[in-house]
Amino acid sequence: MLREAIATLHRPADDCVMIGDSLSDIQAAKTAIAMSIGYANKPHKHDRMLALNPDAIVDRIEDLIPRS
Repeated sequence: MLREAIATLHRPADDCVMIGDSLSDIQAAKTAIAMSIGYANKPHKHDRMLALNPDAIVDRIEDLIPRS
């Protein structure tokens, strides 16, 4: 589904970012050659996501919102 979404955007995969809260989200981004941000919304997720080498990991959703 991620590849289909990227195709719909008419953008190269490496211009896209997948933000997800599961290990499969990070793996899907890697398969599609998109960047990935893991949302570690539970304490045990951070280390598991880190093992998959995402482009970034955030523990709070607020960290995804630009501050003015």
